[in-house]
Amino acid sequence: MKQTVFTATYEGKIVGTRRSTRPYQFAIVVLRDEAADRKAAYEYQATKMDHANFAYYQEIDRLGESHPHYCECLWRDGPDLEGIARARQLIEGGFDMYVARLREKAIKNFETSRAAGCYEPHVHAWSMSEKNARAAASSSPYKVLAVVPVGRRR
Repeated sequence: MKQTVFTATYEGKIVGTRRSTRPYQFAIVVLRDEAADRKAAYEYQATKMDHANFAYYQEIDRLGESHPHYCECLWRDGPDLEGIARARQLIEGGFDMYVARLREKAIKNFETSRAAGCYEPHVHAWSMSEKNARAAASSSPYKVLAVVPVGRRR
């Protein structure tokens, strides 16, 4: 099937392009909240999942080669020594150091996103109907700037 190139424009700027065999007619243009993402990264707080993951890595450290997820099994010739070493590396320095490393990763991801232009208006989703585009826009986690008709060329 022949693909069509679709282009979404917002305030005179191209904010997204897509190549597809589907007949897209509308695009949802959004803006991520840079201030909220910056705060979440630079003031990272441990979540319940972080506590659970840390406890899991501690269990791997404690059980080592006898841990059921890292022991010798049918699909592995021996115990997963690399996985055990990774778990031990993650818990090195205790929970506070674990969270500090998560914070540094969040900061790095935020700064990478910022440098890549992720906080500029961009297309969050493409739609074949305005009704569906507006319905999808109403549940977007980002600030919806507009639902725009798309241009196309073959």
